Amino acid sequence: MVWRKKVGDLNATIQRFLAGQLVFFKLVDTVMNQDDVVNYPMEFSNSLELSGLPSRNLKLQVRLVVVMLRSINNPRPCNETRLAVKKIMNNVIEATIIKGKYKGEDVLIPRIPMIPTYLAFDFKRLQFPVAYSRPGKPSSLFIYASQNKTKNIVYQKALN
Repeated sequence: MVWRKKVGDLNATIQRFLAGQLVFFKLVDTVMNQDDVVNYPMEFSNSLELSGLPSRNLKLQVRLVVVMLRSINNPRPCNETRLAVKKIMNNVIEATIIKGKYKGEDVLIPRIPMIPTYLAFDFKRLQFPVAYSRPGKPSSLFIYASQNKTKNIVYQKALN
């Protein structure tokens, strides 16, 4: 969870460099077994930051680079595909694939229900299956710029 916080902090820094409005998306969590509702109130499930699931407060911005957390339309976009957000709507994100075989193709990403199987109770989370891009090194951190190109806008001081 420390890594997720660092990625979130870094992306907040990056978002200050980008023009355009931040759009906030809150997740919708539902406990699936009605008998468990009293044991796991909504405040509890909403507070969970789980590996493989999107953040409970997703902040998106046009040109922000995100990574897919789930394969939704094989072969594109699949898990770990890097995408540049192009247009943000209430229940759909339009994005451009920025790496790999399908680079330059536009895709639509809907909000989908995700059900983790590794918890003591069953619940589903309705959210976009994306997270902030998590590059392995500073030189790999890019935003989507004009003319279908990417550029590195993160300076060393932002990474320290």
